[in-house]
Amino acid sequence: MTLLFKFKELSSSTLSFLNTPEMIPVLSGALIGAISAGAVTLLINFISSWLRKIEIDNKLRSVIRSSLENNKLMCESNLGILKNEIEGMNERRRFTINPLFRFRGSGAELIFSNSKLSRFEVEYLWGNLSSIDAINNQLTAMIQSRQTLQIKIRGESNSTIESELSSLLVEYDGHLIERHQEALKNIISALKILNMSFLERNILKFRHKNVNDADV
Repeated sequence: MTLLFKFKELSSSTLSFLNTPEMIPVLSGALIGAISAGAVTLLINFISSWLRKIEIDNKLRSVIRSSLENNKLMCESNLGILKNEIEGMNERRRFTINPLFRFRGSGAELIFSNSKLSRFEVEYLWGNLSSIDAINNQLTAMIQSRQTLQIKIRGESNSTIESELSSLLVEYDGHLIERHQEALKNIISALKILNMSFLERNILKFRHKNVNDADV
């Protein structure tokens, strides 16, 4: 009982001391300091998290951009080869011996990795990159078939059959040009999204949100 009494007495005296006019500013300052420190800590954590998100997103955009730029160069090179071949076949009945380049993967699967891309950016990029990969799969098979057709033309001794196969090659090259042009269009659209500035990206993000809200 004595110990409990002393504890109560100490608590009472402490509270009385803290309630004195001299201690009110001290307590207020301590409370404000604690709140300020907590707010600053939360703000620093928020800024650090935001900067980390920007860093991760920029790395992702850089990887996808690099892949798309390589595909763009290969696509443009293939278009040049195909157009030259069609011209050569029509004028000289000779096709080019230059092989066509094969595309790389667009990196569409990276969109759903650790990045925190905005919803509008994910939707636009996913649509373009998925189309690029789908066309790429078709082109891989078409390029292989084209090579087989070229081999048949080289080994054909019958001039009539060779002429028919050559005409088929020209027609086939025309289809390849269409697919490459479609792929190039999607690549340019995806690069346009990836190359947007921070301000442009946020403006489109705001517009995209408003459109979705209006559709709900």
